[in-house]
Amino acid sequence: MTAVLAVALLFCAPIPPQTLLERALIWPESKPNATTAATAPPVSFFDYSTLVTLDATPRLSAPTVPPATNAEPPPVLTPIEVALNRLAELGATQWQLRTFGCLAWFESRNDPYAVSPTNDFGILQINRFFHAWRWAGRDIYDPVVNAEVAWDIFRESGFRAWTTAQMCGV
Repeated sequence: MTAVLAVALLFCAPIPPQTLLERALIWPESKPNATTAATAPPVSFFDYSTLVTLDATPRLSAPTVPPATNAEPPPVLTPIEVALNRLAELGATQWQLRTFGCLAWFESRNDPYAVSPTNDFGILQINRFFHAWRWAGRDIYDPVVNAEVAWDIFRESGFRAWTTAQMCGV
């Protein structure tokens, strides 16, 4: 009951900190009897010299906010943008890039994890039966790998390797 009262007093009543700590933490001093009253000082179970009041508790500082910068964050690229960037690095012209973008839309709807019923994989739908050796040991669902394999196929066969090329005007 006294612990509940002390907690209630801590949060509700405006009691000076020193008084509150004395009430909550310090054992009452022993009462002197007739023989020790004149000779011994009162005994306490608490060292008053180490008493810290609530006013002396350290305060937390406000969190520091990093200075604002005017730099724009790097853009987040979609899988088709990653694939087309890789094709451009490999030497594709603007016309070829537009055609590869059209192929990706008609083949997979720009889904890098697309799998067709005829075992075509990735954003440009590379056929496993004919071209699995081209990506051996690599992840064909990665737009960069898919674009590299598609570029190799294009250099060998042109756009006729994709049946949807006619929908892209090729």
